[in-house]
Amino acid sequence: MKIKLGIVFLILSIVTVAGVFYLKDYISYDVKRPETSRGRVQTIEPLVDVKAVLTDYSDKAYADQIIQDRVRTAYDQGDMMIVHFWASWCAPCVNEIPEIVQFMKKNKAENKKIQFIAVNLDSGTAEISKFLKSFPEIDKEPFIRIWDRDNFLSKYYNVDKLPASIFLQKDKPYRRTNGAVDWLRGW
Repeated sequence: MKIKLGIVFLILSIVTVAGVFYLKDYISYDVKRPETSRGRVQTIEPLVDVKAVLTDYSDKAYADQIIQDRVRTAYDQGDMMIVHFWASWCAPCVNEIPEIVQFMKKNKAENKKIQFIAVNLDSGTAEISKFLKSFPEIDKEPFIRIWDRDNFLSKYYNVDKLPASIFLQKDKPYRRTNGAVDWLRGW
């Protein structure tokens, strides 16, 4: 009996330690280095040739082609496009929002044409609305706001940790960052 309890305790200990090391990336506040695509070019096709209805943060469907035209134009001009996945329940996501707002204001002042697509992964609009009361800047231009309620975009871009940012530029390898980004110092 003691041997069986010892084995069960050992297995639980191993699972707990492995779980902590696995989950540390989900709850880490550390800034992550971008992962490069090693020459692969990530496309914007799910944002342009949408098979799902894209909605804003209030669950209002975007009119046909509004997002697609804006994204396609920016992408074709070679501008940087950032697809940023976040959720209101994700502490590192919430902590980096003020830096993202400053980053976009700075780039607008410097006339840099960066499209920022803020893709929310909350389960309902109530959470998003509550969050936007604290950070109303995210719900305005220059941000393109998409609520990924069906997880269409997160599945396409293989997002399994939050926050996650994908940096796209035409004919260049994409860069991806899982975790918080230091938006003010550069990424």
